[in-house]
Amino acid sequence: MLLKTAKVAPVKPAISIDLLNKIDVRVGTIELVEDIPSSEKLVRLTVDFGDHKRRILAGMKRERSNPKEVQGKQALFVVNLEPKRITGEVSEAMLFDIGYADGIKPVLAVPERPVPNGARAADHSNIAKACDGHLRRLRPRNATNTQTILIGNTCMALGCLNQNGQSALLGKRGQDLLP
Repeated sequence: MLLKTAKVAPVKPAISIDLLNKIDVRVGTIELVEDIPSSEKLVRLTVDFGDHKRRILAGMKRERSNPKEVQGKQALFVVNLEPKRITGEVSEAMLFDIGYADGIKPVLAVPERPVPNGARAADHSNIAKACDGHLRRLRPRNATNTQTILIGNTCMALGCLNQNGQSALLGKRGQDLLP
């Protein structure tokens, strides 16, 4: 499938990992999509987060010919925003969608396969600490500036520099960080 290139907005300014970790992103299943007759844009979603359900307002009326097409699907939500009253209704979280801000027909941000409702997006500071701990055991004593990435739950060392500034490829630790 060939997609047309869209003009996307510039990347926003950098934020700290601590600030990112304050945002609580969870998976929920959209159980019900209801029209809000007093709004030209909004629908009311009832979302199951495993241990509780929430009502979330989403501006889908103008974005989709049939907003109910998302009913029964899992999606990502920011769940620790303060509740907000909009057109007499209270929204208790925010739906992540992709595309609207760039003028593209929006799509849901979804997990690649079903996961339990309420599952959280990773706490990146803990993963970074765990990854660094695994790789520290592999790193030569005189190595600095190790570059690490996380692929799935596995740490990968891209490389490091020894005291002479020479590159030394470390390779894969190969140990899953998360059960």
